[in-house]
Amino acid sequence: MAESSFLDYHKKCRELEDKAGMKVDNPDYCPLLVAEDLERQAKREFLRIMQPITKINPDDVWNLDHYKKLTDLSLSLMANFIK
Repeated sequence: MAESSFLDYHKKCRELEDKAGMKVDNPDYCPLLVAEDLERQAKREFLRIMQPITKINPDDVWNLDHYKKLTDLSLSLMANFIK
């Protein structure tokens, strides 16, 4: 993509994000990537908080399927306490 085309594309993206109410700290950041990163950070913090119960350090889980399973099982443990 030519530089001028990219600048037009980037400007249009920012306009559409503003119109949709998508706000991020840095206008050069993609709102979707920011949201996905915040979700990832929240899951990781939740698993760290659950570590005394699960006895599993989330930093030791490298397989993405196992990480998702740990997250799902930890959430299901908490489901009984949420009304």
